[in-house]
Order: sequence, then structure tokens, then C-alpha cells
Amino acid sequence: MTAYKKGWLRASIAGGITSLLTLFLYLSGQPYQVNKSTFLTGLIVAIILATAPIYDDNRLSLKQQSLLHFSIMCVTILPILCLSGWYPLHNIVDFLKILASFLTCGLVLWLLAYLIFGKLLHN
Repeated sequence: MTAYKKGWLRASIAGGITSLLTLFLYLSGQPYQVNKSTFLTGLIVAIILATAPIYDDNRLSLKQQSLLHFSIMCVTILPILCLSGWYPLHNIVDFLKILASFLTCGLVLWLLAYLIFGKLLHN
């Protein structure tokens, strides 16, 4: 099984589990916001799991892998963050705050992964 297929399988499992959890929360009478947040968190996890194999593709340079992953995150995760209701979004300043948070988290996580998997474990 290719790395990409494994990524999609992991994403499907995570998405399925989260969907079931969301359904159970809904059926138990949890507030709408709890169900929505649970589902969106699962969706974010599934997207990350589906895109992680990009970094296992040796046909691409690290720069290409990073740009591809970042592009996918921009068209999937960023809109979820904007539409989730987790952040106020009333004007352009609010959007820029969300964008800054998205970019900061992405950079920190990328650097940590690079240091751990690219430097420490590689040696």
C-alpha cells in the first residue's frame, strides 16, 4: 500500500470515529456547538493525516513538499478556522488575526517536525 493510500486510510478512520462520536453527542442532547466543534476538530485531524504522506514522497524536495502541504492547508484548514465560530470574524482585522494564528502554528509545528524527524531521528 502506498504512503498516500495509508494516509487516506488513516484519515478515513479518524473521520469515521469522529463522525460517530459527533452522532453520539448529538443523540445524547449535547449543545449544537459541542457537536460542531467535535466534528470540525475531527475534520482537521483527518485532513492532516491525509496530507502527512506528502513528506514521505522522495520524488519531491523538502521545499516542494512544504509548499504543497501549505497550499492544501490554506484551502482546507484556514477556511474551517474562519467558518468554525471559534474566532470572531467581523472584519478584516479579525481575519488577519486568524491568519496570523494559522501561520504561527503552522511554522512552529513545521519547525518542530523538521527538527525531530529531519535532524534528531535522521542522525
